[in-house]
Amino acid sequence: MTSEQATVHRLDTGRSCHCRFSKRARVHHDQLLRVLGAAESMLDLIEFAVTWGELDYSERAVIPPNRWVEFAHAHSWTDADLAERALSLATDVAMGARRVHRNAVLAAAGGS
Repeated sequence: MTSEQATVHRLDTGRSCHCRFSKRARVHHDQLLRVLGAAESMLDLIEFAVTWGELDYSERAVIPPNRWVEFAHAHSWTDADLAERALSLATDVAMGARRVHRNAVLAAAGGS
């Protein structure tokens, strides 16, 4: 990784971000960019991942968990490895939570 790639992605320049996610889900885009900047943002990401399978986000403009690693690669970070690690782990949590929720619904309905 070059030093130019390792620069921090600042939110003030995020307004001119041209990644495909910024157009579809600006608020969530900016929230994900803050993940490495504050503990509260990291907790928001974890909470979002845990509830992904339980809550209906279809009416909200969000970046789905299966796109979070792609999101990480589309931006520059002060610590790109940490950003990818955080978003990868959150993706795994979200996809696991979705499977657990789906299995619970099937079990309650008498399916297997």
